[in-house]
Amino acid sequence: PISWVSPSIPLSGVVPGNILVGSINDNLNGCMMSTYVTSNNQIRVAIFNGTGGTQCFISNAELRVLLVQ
Repeated sequence: PISWVSPSIPLSGVVPGNILVGSINDNLNGCMMSTYVTSNNQIRVAIFNGTGGTQCFISNAELRVLLVQ
């Protein structure tokens, strides 16, 4: 499996337990993406390919996040 995890991304108002739905304006090439809260006001994005075929790294993509509190 080939994966990539972003550095911490500041997002004001998020706390552990919030639900995030994230999307990017780029093709994931069959990879899966997860957006999650790591601590107060901090999130991360993980991109994963369980088949091991395509390297999962997205460059210069715009992240959009829906926060459910």
